[in-house]
Amino acid sequence: MDSRLSICLLAALVVVGCASYGVDRPEVSLADIRLEEITVFETSGRITVRITNPSPEPAVIDGGSFHLHVDGRRVGRGVSDSRLEIPRLSSDTLEMQFFVSNLALARRVMELIDRQAFDYRLDGRLYVLRSLGRRGMRFDHRGRFELDAARGPEGLDPALLDDDGDGDGTRR
Repeated sequence: MDSRLSICLLAALVVVGCASYGVDRPEVSLADIRLEEITVFETSGRITVRITNPSPEPAVIDGGSFHLHVDGRRVGRGVSDSRLEIPRLSSDTLEMQFFVSNLALARRVMELIDRQAFDYRLDGRLYVLRSLGRRGMRFDHRGRFELDAARGPEGLDPALLDDDGDGDGTRR
C-alpha cells in the first residue's frame, strides 16, 4: 500500500474519531450542595451534579474537576475520582468533593445576604471513557439562587440548615 494513502486513511480515521467526541456530550447541572466542615480559612463539602447523557450510547464518566464561581468570582474548586456509567438517553448523579476559600467568599457574604440572591457558575471537565480512550469534556452550568425561594412561611427552611440528616433543623 502506498505510504501516502496510509497516511490519508489514518488522518481520516483520526478526524472521524475526534468529531465523534463532540457529538452528544453529557450535560451537567447542579443538583445539591452539602457543607461538611467549616474552618477559618476553608469550607469543605459535597456538590452533587446531575449528568444527562443525550447519546443513544452509554457514557462512562471517569471522574472530573470543577470550579465554583459566585457572582462572577471564583471562590472554590472540587474534584471526584468516581466512575459512573450513565445509560443511554438517561441521567444520574455524581457527588464531588469541593473546597471554598472562606477569605474569597467572606467579602461577598454580607452583600449577598442583603441582595437575597446570587448568580453561580459551575464549570469544569468530566473525563469520559470512549472506545479511543479517555477524553476530557468541558462543561459550564450557570444559575441563580434566590434566598426567598429557599424560605418557608416561617423564614428559612430548617431542613436547609440541617446537617445531621434527621430533617429537624438541628446542627451537629
